[in-house]
Amino acid sequence: MTEYIADFVYGATKYPCALFRPTVFLGRFKYSTHDEIQQKVFQMLLNAGFKRTFWQLVFPGQVAGLIKRIPPTTDGINEYHVRFYQDGTIECELEIDRWSLGHWTGLRYHQEKGENLLKNILEEILSNTPSDLKTKAMKLIGSKNFTNTCIRERGK
Repeated sequence: MTEYIADFVYGATKYPCALFRPTVFLGRFKYSTHDEIQQKVFQMLLNAGFKRTFWQLVFPGQVAGLIKRIPPTTDGINEYHVRFYQDGTIECELEIDRWSLGHWTGLRYHQEKGENLLKNILEEILSNTPSDLKTKAMKLIGSKNFTNTCIRERGK
């Protein structure tokens, strides 16, 4: 339990949570081309069962974020985090939910695995949208490298 508390304090102080960034919690987008697309994707994800959370860590340049609980995989992964960034990037991370002891030390998937998952999710939720919106949204899928920076190295 001591390790969990140390991991929590490290992660929670590395980046602010959305509680302290209400515009990220709400998903306030500016009005450029990619922001309009991001806003549509954000709303479609909300309609598909994704939720806002005050507890998601807010990474540099992040303008919005959503999560969705899923049935646990064989690795224990049970939550998706989708983040939207100022530069237009939409990123997906898979992890163990924040209230589990394995949250800070357990597996996290992002980059290629997260990108592929997000492409599949968007294919499904955007299936009835104009093909130009789907094409533009797919081009925004990418990844940042903040996920591993909020994890405390063991022994520190």
